[in-house]
Amino acid sequence: MSQDTGVLFLLRRAALLPLPDASLDQAQPEDIATARQIYTELGGLPLALDQAGAYIEETQSSLPHYLELYRTRRSALLNYHSDLVNDHPAPVATTCFLAFEKVEQKSAVAADLLRLCAFLQPDAIPEEIVTQGTAQLDSSLSSFTNDPFVLDKAIAVLGAYSLINRDGKDNTLSIHRLVQAVLKDSMEKTERKEWSLFVVQALAAVFPAVEFKTWQQCEYYLPQALTCAEIIQQEDVMTLDAASLLNRVAWYLDDRARYLEAEPLYVRALKIREEQLGGEHPDTAASVNNLAGLYHGLGRIKEAEKLFQRALTIRERALGSGHPDTATSLSWLAFSYHQQRQYEQAQLLYERALGIYEQALGPDHPDTLNLRAHYASLLQDMEGEVDE
Repeated sequence: MSQDTGVLFLLRRAALLPLPDASLDQAQPEDIATARQIYTELGGLPLALDQAGAYIEETQSSLPHYLELYRTRRSALLNYHSDLVNDHPAPVATTCFLAFEKVEQKSAVAADLLRLCAFLQPDAIPEEIVTQGTAQLDSSLSSFTNDPFVLDKAIAVLGAYSLINRDGKDNTLSIHRLVQAVLKDSMEKTERKEWSLFVVQALAAVFPAVEFKTWQQCEYYLPQALTCAEIIQQEDVMTLDAASLLNRVAWYLDDRARYLEAEPLYVRALKIREEQLGGEHPDTAASVNNLAGLYHGLGRIKEAEKLFQRALTIRERALGSGHPDTATSLSWLAFSYHQQRQYEQAQLLYERALGIYEQALGPDHPDTLNLRAHYASLLQDMEGEVDE
């Protein structure tokens, strides 16, 4: 159902048009605007629009009231059925539950696939999340990894009840938002947490390490990864998989200059690593360093400097003064001093970092060459200051 058709259907069902057969342009502009929001929230599902319109008409309420109620009492509305009128539609939740029960009877693995999809961004779910990301899950979903026929059968079962659609050309799945809502609302807290953990683990398995050549892959998985980041926050997921995923997603956003989106993900990843690994672990230092780099890019130089120093201290203790990661922290701190025109401090740190890189990585390694270029830039700036 198109949006205009759905909006007109909702307004007619709610008896908010001057005449039963009135057209959309005869409705009040504010009613049309709010009806469009409701259409979007309900994913355009005709049954849900019918139920919404019937509720508004029966209770003599308004579109804004229904929209606010849906956002705060979604489960109650989707389960609502009136005993006062005979033509009130069956609740959306009831219709979905009947389909869920039939799926569960036919295929446990199909039911688990539906539960997994309930926690993902609904419009284009890459099949790789299912076929590659589930290999290590303690769930029937791991069977998809080795046998594509199992996935085909599960999708066929779900498709028979219109619970999932498959785009064979793009190798993606889609699920209706209301199906997701009803399924998640029906779960106990422990079950929601379990499936949240599964989704995080699956995304962490497929989201690639961030470098220029993987940018396209990162962008492909980004909508799902950002949905996963919301789940991590909402369900308070504190696993190392969650930290790893958040760190990679933030790194990609950072690389693409989407700094404000990256910051809360870096912060959350750091919090998880501090809690799970402690403040002196190398992975914690990596998160500290990444956040410092972001702050430096945002011009928050003093905040960045403190974090660069903290990362360096951790790495010197945990990895030793000759480790390449220690050199990385030295080079970042040197760059920070360089930008603040603290040239002598920057020079000392650049020279220490260069010595480590040359010994550990070799003089022709890309990291060594890049650092040497920064050092040369510092020397030029120092000469220019003398000339002035």
